[in-house]
Amino acid sequence: MSVSICAVIAVRNEAPYLEYLLPHLAAQDIDVAVLDHGSEDATRTLLEEHRGDPVTRIEQLPYRGTFALEEQLTAKRLLIGTLTQDWIIHLDADEILEHRNPGSSLRAAIEEAQGFGANVVNFEEFTFIPEPNADYSGRDYYAEMHRYYFFERWKNWLHRAWRRDAGLDNTALGGHVLSGEHIRMCPYTHVMRHYIALSQSHIWRKYLTRSFAEAEVARGWHRDRVRMTREALQLPTDDPCIKTLGTGGNECLCRAAPVTSHYWHWPRERAEATGVQE
Repeated sequence: MSVSICAVIAVRNEAPYLEYLLPHLAAQDIDVAVLDHGSEDATRTLLEEHRGDPVTRIEQLPYRGTFALEEQLTAKRLLIGTLTQDWIIHLDADEILEHRNPGSSLRAAIEEAQGFGANVVNFEEFTFIPEPNADYSGRDYYAEMHRYYFFERWKNWLHRAWRRDAGLDNTALGGHVLSGEHIRMCPYTHVMRHYIALSQSHIWRKYLTRSFAEAEVARGWHRDRVRMTREALQLPTDDPCIKTLGTGGNECLCRAAPVTSHYWHWPRERAEATGVQE
């Protein structure tokens, strides 16, 4: 059962990711609508190079000096209201959504959900991180980065694909969970690979130089990324929570012992659990 699908992405200076993400979506016949949040790198050039396949819309969202998620989600909602595709995917540039089974595609996952009569697809997050001395910039990070941890803040918390005509909204809970009547969840949960950084210097730039909208911080959003320190963001060399992806791809992703926070919180949480002060 063929359906039309559009991934909606807000970007700011995401050229290293888009170089690989856009062809990945194009190969599955998934359209892309982009909100460019004042990019200053090669993002605009890449979007123009892929205009028509898969980029079907490019809209501008003025950058006012802070990361404002609510503004982005509202702009996405307005953009979605002008689209005509059957299904919508809420996607960030550093994420790749996949079928739970190796050899099957994201498109197949959504077409299966359509066949089940579902209107929402949930995903599980596997956060991939580089080795401390590695740099995946300009490399095929999807094929070459293998270290990851299973990040599950709670069950059923990543509603990233839904039928456009279902009347659902994802702005209330920071883009994670949809709200609305008559939600029909797909019986299968699929995979989100989150490539949170491409190198140690990249994650330092990504979080130490970013300012967040004050109203969102006051609301409790971005709690794990404000007041970040260089030391906390130091990529771990090894850790019991970090696993290595085997040659079987998604079939080898390990869901045992999920973590509810990102790696920079682990030392403090372990110290608190044992009563030992860092």
